[in-house]
Amino acid sequence: MVSTFKIAILGAQGVGKTAIVRQFLFNEYNEAYLPSKTRRVYLPAAVLNEHAHNLQIMDFPPIASFPVNTLQVKHTSERVGLL
Repeated sequence: MVSTFKIAILGAQGVGKTAIVRQFLFNEYNEAYLPSKTRRVYLPAAVLNEHAHNLQIMDFPPIASFPVNTLQVKHTSERVGLL
């Protein structure tokens, strides 16, 4: 059975959340700053230790405040990257 890892990318405005996601997925980098207005979800697959895994990468626009604790985050993702 193929497992799915949910990854939420959170961070302040202008820190490069979308840029790092696009670099990872498409090996591209755009120097122009285009603020994200909505959440984007990418569904790539990856091989780790010879096993295939599905990824659900959620690239969020800037948010006003971060979760108070990790229990609040756990409901929406399994891994969190803060930039």
